[in-house]
Formats: sequence, C-alpha cells, structure tokens
Amino acid sequence: MTLSFDCISEIFGHLVDYKTLFSCLVANRDCCRLAAPMLWRKPNLRHPQLVETLLLGLDAVERALIPNVDRVIPNDRPALLFEYARFISKFSTNDLNRGIKSWLNDETSDESSGFIVLVPIVVMFLRTNNDFELNIEELYGITLDLGSNVTESEDLMNNFDFAGGKALALALKMNNALTSFDITNTRIGGKVAKELSDALIENKSLTSINISSNNIGPFCGKALADVLKANTPLTSLDISHTRIKSNGNGMGLLTEALFKNKTLTSLSLKYNELISEDGENLAAILCENNALTTLDISNNLICDKGGSAIAAALCKNKKLTSLIIAFNRLNINVGEAFAEALDVNNTLTSLDLSDNPLSVENGSEEFERSFNIRSTLTVLL
Repeated sequence: MTLSFDCISEIFGHLVDYKTLFSCLVANRDCCRLAAPMLWRKPNLRHPQLVETLLLGLDAVERALIPNVDRVIPNDRPALLFEYARFISKFSTNDLNRGIKSWLNDETSDESSGFIVLVPIVVMFLRTNNDFELNIEELYGITLDLGSNVTESEDLMNNFDFAGGKALALALKMNNALTSFDITNTRIGGKVAKELSDALIENKSLTSINISSNNIGPFCGKALADVLKANTPLTSLDISHTRIKSNGNGMGLLTEALFKNKTLTSLSLKYNELISEDGENLAAILCENNALTTLDISNNLICDKGGSAIAAALCKNKKLTSLIIAFNRLNINVGEAFAEALDVNNTLTSLDLSDNPLSVENGSEEFERSFNIRSTLTVLL
C-alpha cells in the first residue's frame, strides 16, 4: 500500500524530532519535499554550511552586490534543490553573525568579506519571504560588526554604507509585508537618501519609519519630502537628530510636503537645530493638517516667536493630542500664549513644556488655571 502525499504530509506535521527529519531528507522525493521546509523554518545559522547554502541561493542581482563574487562564493557546488530562504520564518541574528564568521574562516582568509556577504543575504530574505520576523536594524548592526576588522581605509566603510543602503532599498522595493523600518544610528549618510526614498515611495506596506541619529543632513529632507508627497500608508516618522537643517533647504522641502500629506499621524523632529522660522512653518501646518496627532520638536531653538506661533495654532487645530516642545528657550510671552490656547483647545491631552524658562511669576499660574478648568488635558509638564 502506498500512502498519498497528503497523508504523508499529515504525518510529518506531527514530527518534532530533528534527527528523524534529517533521515527523511534521503528517504525519497516526497519526504525530502516535506522535511526540508520544516528543518529550515527556524534554522541554526551559526553553522557555516547553512550560510554557504544561503549564499548559493542568491539570484543574479544579489550576487552582483558582492565584488569578485566568484572568489567569495564557491562555484563548484551542485545546484540547490530548494529555495531554502523561502522556508525561514525566524532566526537568530547573533547566530547568523557567528555563522558568517565561521564560514569565512573556512572558505577565505579575507576577513573584510564579512560585511559584503551579509548585504545580499538581507536582500534575499526580503525578496523570498514576506512572512518571517526580520529586524533590519539588528541585521544592519551585524553587518557593521562584520566590517569592524576592515582597516584599509575609512572610504571602504563609506562605500559599504552606500552598498548597504542600495541593498536595503532594493529589498524594500521587493517586500510588501514589512510595516516597520528602523535603522536608528546605523551610520547611513546622505549618499543613500535618494536610493531609500525611491524605494519607500514604491513600498506600499510600511507604516512606520525611524531613521533617527543618522548623519543624513539636508538630503533627508528632500528624500522624505518625496515620500510624504506620495501619500504612502506611512503614519509614523522619526527623523530626530539627522542634521536636516545643515547646508540646505531640507526642512523647507519637508514642511512643504507636510502641507499636502494626509496620512502621517506622528512626527519627531527633536535635536535638529530648528529655529523660530521653522516653528512658524510648523504652526502653519498645524492650522491646516487634519491628520497629525503627535508632534515632538523638543531640544531645538524654536524660541519665542516660533513658540508663540505654535501656541496660536493650537487655537485652530482640532486633531493634535500630544505636543512635546521641551528645551526650546520659551519664555513668559510664550507661556501666556499657551495658557490662552489651553482655554480654547479641546483636543490636546498631553503638553510638555519642561526645561523652558517658565516660573511661577512668569506664566505657570496661568497654566495651572487653564489646566484646572480643562477636562481633556491629562498631562502637563
């Protein structure tokens, strides 16, 4: 009696013993087809053989990301039976780090190849599988760790940043399942802004982007302005500490885009050296924007004129629920303006004005009065 494939599949669904599954790989074709996906669902990528298998599964575009690829990846191995990366649902980034290092020690003496190898692996993961758990920030951090032994020159690491950025951009164009993109403090500079912005415009799944603490500068404003104008599903954007104001009109372009965007609900611009003029522009946005609910512009130089404009905007805005404007050199006049705004605004629930020169004798009494008569404001700092 011969069991049907469906019957064998049902039996395999109850197997949890890896030793048995490994034996099934060589039993027959049907058993191999069932065992391989199960073994690769959560692989232990610290083993160099598995890393090599992944590299053998790179397509032409991904292989092209590796300089002198024929010297890095063995070309005398038989063709793969499956696209193994497609089976993976979860893996340890630390194991992948160790696996790549072990594989390099086995196959090549060029330790600088580590960071070059991971880039196409990341792209392949995103290309082949929309369902597995992937933390891009962790993977990119591992890539930087693998490149820590590169001592030839700083230019090599800069070139890697560009290659890594291009790879991430390519992956984002292919993947339609990721909802969050976090590359905080990953050394990406202005060179890759255009590559990433083009990818983000095409991507229709991301709802949250965090590129804070990257030295992107004015390129960041231009790139993200294009993304916001495209009205993607993006709802949360954190570009704090990105030097968006340096040597260019990045903030101006971003402001213009915010007037047109209808989807963004949360925006962080802290630590960007914003000045009074920027505060006035943001105030104009708050008067017109009906989507933004959370705005963080703390640790800037908004000062009196910009702060007063934002306070006045709160009299008209009916959507914002949280405003953080701490550390902005706001004085008594701004304090009075916010006190008046609190009398009118009925939607704001959290207001952070901490670490501004506001004392009891120059405005806090007005805040306390407004806070006591307001039923919606629950947090006042």
